Formats: sequence, C-alpha cells, structure tokens
Amino acid sequence: MTGTTLGGWPGIETAQEQKVLVWIKVPGTVKKVQLRKEVAPVFAAFLAEVHKKVIDLNKGPLDGWEFRQARTGAGLSQHAGAVASDMRYDVLKADHRRHMTQAQINAMHKLMDKYVTSSGKRVFGWGGDWQVGKFCDEMHLEAIQNWSPFSHGSNATIADFQNVQKRLGIRSDGTTSIIQPIINVFKPAPVPPKPVPVPKPNPVDKPVPVPKPTPKPAPKPAPTPAPVQISLASVQPGKKNKQVEIVQQALHNLKHYGGPINGVFDKNTRDAYSHWQTALGYKGADANGVPGNKSLTELGKKAGFTVVA
Repeated sequence: MTGTTLGGWPGIETAQEQKVLVWIKVPGTVKKVQLRKEVAPVFAAFLAEVHKKVIDLNKGPLDGWEFRQARTGAGLSQHAGAVASDMRYDVLKADHRRHMTQAQINAMHKLMDKYVTSSGKRVFGWGGDWQVGKFCDEMHLEAIQNWSPFSHGSNATIADFQNVQKRLGIRSDGTTSIIQPIINVFKPAPVPPKPVPVPKPNPVDKPVPVPKPTPKPAPKPAPTPAPVQISLASVQPGKKNKQVEIVQQALHNLKHYGGPINGVFDKNTRDAYSHWQTALGYKGADANGVPGNKSLTELGKKAGFTVVA
C-alpha cells in the first residue's frame, strides 16, 4: 500500500493498486470521473444532483483520482485514495474565496443532508464549508473526514457508502431506482347508501329537554419559564459549562454541528461556529469560530436565548 490519505483511505499509485479504480459516467451529463469502485456509484449519484441543482458540470472540468499530497502538505490527499472529486474549477477557483451564490451553497447543504447513513452520518465533506480566506475550496468534494461537522467523529468508510447506496436505492451506474406504487385498475362495486332513519314524532308534542353540560373548570395557565441567558465570556474556545452545551445544541439544531453535546468548546465546536458565522455572511477573520456579540445574538434569536455581558 502506498501510504494512507488524511481520511484514512489507502493511497493508490502502482498498477496493482489501480485495479480498484473505475471510470463512471455522471448520470445526466457527458462527464466521466475515475474513482474507487466501492464509492463510485454514490459519488456519481451525488454529482448528478449537483449538476441539476447547483452548477452545470458539462461546461467545465471534473476530476477524480490523482496520486498527490494534500494542499496543506500534511499527508496524502483524498484524491490519492480516489475518494474525492474536483468540479468546475474554471469558476470555483482554488483561491479560498466564495464563488457560489447563497442559493447554491444552500443546495449543496441539502444534498449533503440527503446523503447520510441510516444513523445520520454524512458520507460527503465539501470544501465550501471550510474557513473562507484560509481553507475554502468550493470545487472539492470528498469522503468526509472525522473533524468535519456531521461526521459523527469518524472518517467515512466503505460500509458507510454501501449503507447510503442501499438506503437511497442507488444502482451501480449511479442512477436511482424509484419504486412506483401499484394502482388498482378494477373499480369496486358501488356500495348502496344506508337509509336515513326518520325520527318519530313526540307523542305529546312537547320538546324533549336537553341536559345542560357540566362546565369544565378552566385550565390553570402553565408557569412562564425563565428566559435563558448566555454570557459571551462563558462561550469562548476552551470553556466548559452548561452555556456551551446550549450553544452546541443550537448549532446542532441548525445543522452546523454534529459532535457530542458535552459543554466543551473544543475544535469541533469552533469549526461548527465558524460554519454558522459563514452562513451569516462573515468572511476571513470574522468567521474564525470565536463567538462575537452579533453572531451569538443571531444564534440566540434562532434558539431562544439572549446574550448578556
């Protein structure tokens, strides 16, 4: 084996190792991409939806396997394991800046939320979620690594891709099987309507008294819960307390955080908060994952807490 990628996949370099590679056509396009055979159907299905809902893949480049180091220089790229694809880098340039519209970003997030295992773990990580101005790489799609939000703290595996393929009904060529409901073409015999009973007249021609209902006591109003307050100083990197737990839960509910709700403001929490800042439109140092008053206040509006000094 020629080394291991940053996401734990075996590197593919020699002719013997390349036997696990396949070329697969992206459904609905003229493009083919070379990937590891176990992940190729799910990648092809995902890229087909990117073509329909995010960006036209026919108009520019689409790459897959390439044996090389990661751009960070920390080890082998996911491309070296044939579990990554670069798309449309003619417009989604590798300059760590935003090139997609907010609508395109939202569409990518919906797709990644769709391609999850039965336990809710994503199998795809997207470079567009990485820190703008430093790591952002909108062209890049890869088998998710354990530090990414919604990875459940583990790298994507062959078993994860097989789980998603089965759950979404993806065929080996990347198309999706759709089971149509069976329609009964035979009309059932009409059921005759039941006769409506005719009420008998009162023999003494007097109205029948109707008993008055016993009034129910009015329900007691539930006590109003005390408003939740978050101190900005209590939810900074390195802190451990109940308020950090509230912030983690809020980020989780908004699909920015997939780690444990443990009240520890660790790297995963900071990456998730950076993801929230990016969603608010912050860039560069303003999206560094450190809560500020404005971004925390906006989070509080979504989660039902207020920010105090």
